[in-house]
Amino acid sequence: MYVGEVETVRLRLGKTPARHDAAAPKTASLRMMRRRAAERLVRSVDPSPLLLANDRLGNCTAAALVNGARAQAALGGFQIAVTDDNAIDFYSASTGYIRGDERTDLGGNETDVLAYAARHGYRLDTQCLYPVWGDIDPADLNSVRLSVETCGTAYIGVQFSESDLWVNEAGNLADVW
Repeated sequence: MYVGEVETVRLRLGKTPARHDAAAPKTASLRMMRRRAAERLVRSVDPSPLLLANDRLGNCTAAALVNGARAQAALGGFQIAVTDDNAIDFYSASTGYIRGDERTDLGGNETDVLAYAARHGYRLDTQCLYPVWGDIDPADLNSVRLSVETCGTAYIGVQFSESDLWVNEAGNLADVW
């Protein structure tokens, strides 16, 4: 995990390095993944993403997962209520983070977080979300497009190098952000 503090901007990047999990469900064999994706996917919907304590914790995997659900909900014309506490509770349950103990704020692995959510759910105040998920080959752009076209979102992780995290003299992040 890389956690950087830069003068006026605080970054909390908690995704652990990706690792291949041969047991993860694969989407390549699904019939829906054998067709050609649309060339363009134009949507005018506000997914209303929330920070969900990701400015204080390395819980980006937990925040991103429920923000993906919020994006899918927005596509259907409704929204999912989620609080910082919901995201922190899920982060704790799925990664072993102990509230208030910075030593345990080690981030999460997407596959582990998704597997946990599929088995135990992502508990919110009024409901519990259970994602259906599978691996997509990131080099297969058509599969990534089909995931977004068919399911509404794609939950992906990226890893940054230190050079991606530079700030200018005014303390503003690089344009890559």
